[in-house]
Parts: sequence; C-alpha cells; structure tokens
Amino acid sequence: MIHYVYATRGGYLYMVGKYDQKPALKKAGEFILSVPDKTPQFSIDSLAHKRFMDHLRRPRKVVHDRHRATPEKEAVTV
Repeated sequence: MIHYVYATRGGYLYMVGKYDQKPALKKAGEFILSVPDKTPQFSIDSLAHKRFMDHLRRPRKVVHDRHRATPEKEAVTV
C-alpha cells in the first residue's frame, strides 16, 4: 500500500507527500488516502477529489457561546 497525504488549504486540495508507511497527520486539514501499489494516478486523484468534496459538503460543528442554551435566570431578592 502507498499512503498519500493531502491537505486542504484556502479551498484548494494539495498533495503533501507520498509514503510507504502510514504517516501521522500534523495538521487538522490533512487526510490520508491509502491505495494499492499499482493504482493509476488518475484514480488516486479522483478518490482524493471525492473525499475533498465530501469534506466541503459536511456541515461544520462550530458552536459559539452566544448560540448555546442559557439556563433560565433566577429572580434575586435583596
């Protein structure tokens, strides 16, 4: 198996490296694509592009403090 590391930067897909052994990812926007040795480059690029497009379609799970449910405020008597 050959392992390709791809990164998404600025809305573009870049191939970072090609490895014989599965590498550890260094950044959040990177992913590994593992393919058999004799896979044509066209197929590798197509698989990477498909995974990249799936990543773009996936909704982001970002929660800001202002959107979190706030507990009801209690009345304070003095």
